[in-house]
Amino acid sequence: MDPSPRFDPETKSVRFYVAVRGTWVKAFVTRDWLVARFGADVPDDARMVETYLDHARAIDNEIARRIAAGRIEPVWLASSLPPLG
Repeated sequence: MDPSPRFDPETKSVRFYVAVRGTWVKAFVTRDWLVARFGADVPDDARMVETYLDHARAIDNEIARRIAAGRIEPVWLASSLPPLG
């Protein structure tokens, strides 16, 4: 498993892993969610990884918060879930 963030073309989101209580948790963040939090200048392609990296601490903290609240893996940060396939 490579925990580094990557653009996932199937879901058009950034896939990444967050260490939560000593366990790697798989997570995704969509462009819609990034735009809602960080502004409309978020790219809609692989450059979304740059936006994730710019805000990784806040995004990772949100994933950890959701896991603490009972979410199960994978955790999505999305205004609406992207279609699969």
